[in-house]
Amino acid sequence: MTGLHGPAPPSYEHSPIQRQRSIRLLTIFAADDFEATLRAKLKIHRLDSTPEYTALSYVWGKAGATIPIFIDGHMLKIRKNLSVALKRWRRRQGTFRIWVDAICINQEDNDEKSSQVQLMRFIYQSARMVLVYLEEADGWEEANKAMQHLCEAKKDGMLPEYAGGGTPTADFLSEVDSYLQKWGLPARESDVWQSVTKVSENSWFQRAWTLQECYVSNNCQIFHGNTLFDLDIFCDTLRDWIFSAIATKIWRHFLDHTGPSSRISLLNFQRSRKGQDQELLALPLFTLLAFTNGSQATKACDLIYALIGISLQADHPSLQPKYGLNEDDIFIRVAEYAIEEGEGPLLLHSVPNLAKDLPKGSASWIPRWNADETRSTFGTPSHRINDCIFSASGHSDPAFHSREIQGSHILSVRGLIFDSIEQLGTCRTDIKGQVDLAEIADPITECLVKAHNLLLSRDGYRHYPNECRASVLSRLATCDIEGNAWHVRAPALNQTAMAMVLAHSIKKPQNGPRSEADVASIKDIMVDWDSPGFGCNVELFASAAANGFRLQRFITSQGYIGQAPQSVGIGRSEGDKVVLIAGCHVPFILRPQAEGRYSVVGDCYLHGIMDGEAWDEGRAVVIEIV
Repeated sequence: MTGLHGPAPPSYEHSPIQRQRSIRLLTIFAADDFEATLRAKLKIHRLDSTPEYTALSYVWGKAGATIPIFIDGHMLKIRKNLSVALKRWRRRQGTFRIWVDAICINQEDNDEKSSQVQLMRFIYQSARMVLVYLEEADGWEEANKAMQHLCEAKKDGMLPEYAGGGTPTADFLSEVDSYLQKWGLPARESDVWQSVTKVSENSWFQRAWTLQECYVSNNCQIFHGNTLFDLDIFCDTLRDWIFSAIATKIWRHFLDHTGPSSRISLLNFQRSRKGQDQELLALPLFTLLAFTNGSQATKACDLIYALIGISLQADHPSLQPKYGLNEDDIFIRVAEYAIEEGEGPLLLHSVPNLAKDLPKGSASWIPRWNADETRSTFGTPSHRINDCIFSASGHSDPAFHSREIQGSHILSVRGLIFDSIEQLGTCRTDIKGQVDLAEIADPITECLVKAHNLLLSRDGYRHYPNECRASVLSRLATCDIEGNAWHVRAPALNQTAMAMVLAHSIKKPQNGPRSEADVASIKDIMVDWDSPGFGCNVELFASAAANGFRLQRFITSQGYIGQAPQSVGIGRSEGDKVVLIAGCHVPFILRPQAEGRYSVVGDCYLHGIMDGEAWDEGRAVVIEIV
């Protein structure tokens, strides 16, 4: 084909990398004009003797318009956002040397991709700098100016100190206002701070590869607009000051985006430990997967491959990247590794509660890390790691075995069929995120009243003879996760919070007067409550309860009450069972299948059996899960 400027140049073809532990580095040549076409050369180097280079961390983005880059006179088309990133850095640096996955790895060669991805942690670790390119959000110019000032002030220890632990005090906010005014920064109510938080909502924070690329680097810089921010200072300033001191309401909204918020916290923790210990802190692969739940990746396998390099299993031969397999093969390979290594309970605790049926032939006990519905009853991965607060199966020893029968992958466990689900209660799907106590008290009370009536219908309170009704319902509301922590700090704080919320709802109903029946139920709940005194964090209780009441209440045939994600649809078919599995921290809901086997519906909270009270070694049997 001939164009206005002559024949089209030949397409670039990668030369094969012949030697082990070798990589390609891209040299971008300087240009006077920002819009000038990117021209470069690509050269193979041994990883242990590379010249100085930068490694790029960025979001590939959706496939769309492409821009040509000319490498050694041959044309390669790259995505527009990558072209912009390289041109911005060229304008700042002139000629520079960089490693960027989309160009330096032959994306058409699965064998090369597999071997190069195995080297990723060493590539980013060896780079002079890891450059994080964030695409600009609206209002980024003003946001950059404000954020740059705060980051420098944070580094120099000049910002007002936030004590943490709850809502900022009026005195602290007054100090913040004075600081902003003194330095000519936008007031707390300014839209500029919303633009700052939009930077942190960039999809880069949700990438599967983000943690590895930044964690192993010795110098990680965020490049936004024309400004460089040190990653650690940037994250510290966001977490400890912007969201706490300036943009409290925006921060609550930000918490709904579990990917960015949890990633900043985990990245901060990991890099701070690295800074203190001067070595990488490796965690189990399944712990990393749980913490980075909801990550985004172009391919499902990258959700696994992106974390292996910084996990305890980094060098395990059966887990090394291997592109070309279908996603089920990869998930199965990881699950079978967990069983072989004695990590069966951790594996099962990582199984998502799914809102829809699995693909035909897929095993319910194998986690699908790319499932949007991967959510635990407990709203947190904390129960999946070793310091779990529950011990539903007591001190029983796990016994997990897997085998394949006629193409079906079957997991054998030792467990106890405790009870059947008999009746479903209510859930509130309109409770979103963290909200103020005044907004949440009324719907929480409504749900607690219905849970109370559900218990009365089965005489369920008989299972809790030493616990008042307010305590039963408040611990149900928080799935006991927050309740246990409060009991450590002071006696019966859970009951106190419960009574305060209920009392508030009686006095100030948000949606009109309560019915006589509801008022009677509230008084019934509180009738045997003996106030232990005040002093608890009611807002914390309300927040935990708001999360809990997006769940489905259920009651078993014996009258035990529990909660599970409403999305799993327990009770759609008869015979769903609450099962204790040896070695697992929390109970599971299993659904009967053909030939006496079961499928995993998800984990659950069942009040009164979370600390080994129901485990009976003599009744434990082999349970097969498909």
